[in-house]
Amino acid sequence: MFRFSASLLPSNLGSLRRASLACLAAAVAVAGCGGGSKSSYFTPTQIIAYGDENSAFDTGGITIGTTGTLVGLHYTLNVLSTSTKYCTDTSTTDPYATCASTFSPSSSSSTFTGSGSPTFAMRSNQIVSDTESGTIESTSVTRVISRGYICSPSYSNYSGTWLQRLAYDLDSSLNFGSSYCPLDSGNAVTYASWGKKVDAVVTEVNDSITSGEIKSGVLVTIFVGQYDILEKYDAVIAGTKTQDAATTELATLGSSLATAIRAASNAGAKVLFVSVPNLKFSPKIQSANAASTENGTLLQTLTLAFNNAMKSDLYDVSGHKIGLVDAFNMYTKVDDSDAKTKVRTMEPACKTAVSGNTITTPDGQTKASGTIAQGGQLTEQEVLLFCTSETMVTNASISASRWADYTHFAPLSHYTLGTLAYNRVRDNF
Repeated sequence: MFRFSASLLPSNLGSLRRASLACLAAAVAVAGCGGGSKSSYFTPTQIIAYGDENSAFDTGGITIGTTGTLVGLHYTLNVLSTSTKYCTDTSTTDPYATCASTFSPSSSSSTFTGSGSPTFAMRSNQIVSDTESGTIESTSVTRVISRGYICSPSYSNYSGTWLQRLAYDLDSSLNFGSSYCPLDSGNAVTYASWGKKVDAVVTEVNDSITSGEIKSGVLVTIFVGQYDILEKYDAVIAGTKTQDAATTELATLGSSLATAIRAASNAGAKVLFVSVPNLKFSPKIQSANAASTENGTLLQTLTLAFNNAMKSDLYDVSGHKIGLVDAFNMYTKVDDSDAKTKVRTMEPACKTAVSGNTITTPDGQTKASGTIAQGGQLTEQEVLLFCTSETMVTNASISASRWADYTHFAPLSHYTLGTLAYNRVRDNF
């Protein structure tokens, strides 16, 4: 496993003690919680994940000049570890790699004035260097900023996705390595990708059963349905579909997914399925920038139609074979008691999601924040992939903000969900 040097480890990401969350209302098992102590625990031979971008990685990557491709970004706020040095060695051609002398500013508030365009280069261990000539405190220097893109949960509680958190806590051999996260190694596989819906996941699960990929010893995770719900919700808001029709269609989709979950269990695998979060309490509904046409009660009703159908169709399956991770009840209210908590519970943490900001992309481009539909220059995917711990809105926090953009979890929520999933495996299986 690759490691960042000590100078690149984040100083503001302390270790958060893991509290046992099993049997809480926010993680109700299908057949109830297990009782008593266990003499042994289930450790899968492999994790296979299905779903949308909540369980996915950007495997296409971002080209950094001519030096390489940055992979392992997540569809949430991406945690960076950053260091800066001011090189005064005029003989070096690569001050990132070799610098015989450096300058230390007398104050952390001293301003660097660039005299050219910065050069971005891909380095080893997920590090992108940002090099620019200029002056600071009247001294000529080459400023080198090293940004480490921490895709692995082994570096902090808030790096990585819920799925990585689950794998990492179960066994390091189950990590999502290789093209998923070059900082890790492991045999986990995810078929999740941006925008995937229920029908596609059902097909993939059935194909994996037929091929023998889903079998005894495997842990299957399924987290999908949000796009189907939002699609029906938008149709009801637009007046092209009735609420009754949308409710019926979502219940049918929930039952269809339940059939696939049951089939995966019958093939011998243990199956964790995640309920769709209650977006009534997301920035899509709660943000000061939310559209006046948004309807939180409707969105909650449609989400329940899907979740309840999925759960009710599995009521007779043993909780030792399948387990529910209840993301729906993770957040049941917001907090607007002061400006800080209001931002952290009701607004996106990412500047990239909010129009009116200028952000620098991982490859050094300057772009206007917000989606193209909002008048910005980013795709919906780029809003998340370009969001980092350097591009957070005022009062946002890696360890306290719930939402990255208007509908996607921030690192805290991924950590919480991953912990719930881990405890569900330990309690049920």
